[in-house]
Amino acid sequence: MRIRFQFLKLALAVVVLGTGTICSAQPLVTEGLSVYYSFDSVDEDGIWKDGSGNGLNGLTTLGTEDALGDGKADIRLDTSTKVRGAGSAWFDTDANVKEDYIAVCDIAHGYIDNCEKADTKGLIPVNGFTVAAWVQVADTGTDQSVWQTRSEGGGFTHTQIQGNGNIRMTLRGDLNSSTLVNINEPPGGDVVPRNEWIHYAGTYERTNPEAPGEWAFYYNGEQINGGAANGNVAGTPDEILGNWGQGAFIGMVPDFARQLVGRMDEFYLFTRALTATEIGTLYSVNGPSVPGDFNSDGLLTSVDIDALSGQVRAGTNNAAYDLNADKKVDDADRQVWIVNLKKTYSGDANLDLRFDSSDFVEVFQKGKYETGSAAGWAEGDWSGDALFDSSDFVAAFQMGGYEKGPRAAVSAVPEPSSMVLALLGSLALLSRRRK
Repeated sequence: MRIRFQFLKLALAVVVLGTGTICSAQPLVTEGLSVYYSFDSVDEDGIWKDGSGNGLNGLTTLGTEDALGDGKADIRLDTSTKVRGAGSAWFDTDANVKEDYIAVCDIAHGYIDNCEKADTKGLIPVNGFTVAAWVQVADTGTDQSVWQTRSEGGGFTHTQIQGNGNIRMTLRGDLNSSTLVNINEPPGGDVVPRNEWIHYAGTYERTNPEAPGEWAFYYNGEQINGGAANGNVAGTPDEILGNWGQGAFIGMVPDFARQLVGRMDEFYLFTRALTATEIGTLYSVNGPSVPGDFNSDGLLTSVDIDALSGQVRAGTNNAAYDLNADKKVDDADRQVWIVNLKKTYSGDANLDLRFDSSDFVEVFQKGKYETGSAAGWAEGDWSGDALFDSSDFVAAFQMGGYEKGPRAAVSAVPEPSSMVLALLGSLALLSRRRK
């Protein structure tokens, strides 16, 4: 009889000792996120925390605790081999037993709170879908599941590594002949390497109820296939992508086949299709190689501060832009970018690390002041509201760096000079005259 996961005494002692001080990695993309497992820690009941904030924690479920007879639990935390953060989930089991998985929703074995929560909160993908994870599979010669779901009506989601080294993603609705996506091919004309980390990501989006939708598949951050889905579009969204009525598993299919043997790290499930850029962010693991370099060109430019300001305005708290690690993306992160990373001041329009009259010349030549037209940092938007108006001068002069040279040479924050106050008055007068 299949039993709820309980650690062996040795494994429990190691995990409890190892998880006391672990801080889990945060998700790199958050919009539309349903489930995120960093696999950085697991508790004594085999619960892997959902880092998305939705509370869909994963439960380790084993047919037997030690199928290999090696004195170790068949699914456990591995802190020695991982891609990001403190650890990975190690599926150290027998490919032929087909009994070990991490359940997100498991109707048959009573792990149902997540099933109901996901349904009522709209966290089950229906018209949009992305699954992504780092996977390291053993050479078993068998098909190995990454993420699988099965609905009450029989529709299912297959994402897996095939025994022949191909990759597979299949979405099949409840209706007959409603296969939406079915890709089964070698990645880049080759096969998935064994015992090496690879990044797996598949997406699907159906925006028009009369059309089959679009899909894409990414291998190690690069799109290798995609296009219009090939299935029947009749029926409601639930009939197209189904629900989790028969379960949602990592490392196993709800009909108990395709056992994963290997490791998994950084698992994501979204209710929308991510863009190629977002998939690239997940593949890059830690976001930009240079902190604050959001377009990954190796430089901190106005493009990056404009991107950050846009994220602040959007209010989505995308973790890739959370520079001070407070789980929020707000003006405090803009200040980190300006002061700590770029080491300059608000007002430094040309980002030469000095705030002086040349910056005024540059922004006024762009002609965006008090026009209501969208503006970026180089056009005078220093407050981050996408406009150039008097609020930007307030934001700039509050930092007190006008004509003080590079930030590293300034020992104190001075008050605005009388010349600065006069300039603000002149700008106000100019604005009245235009009106």
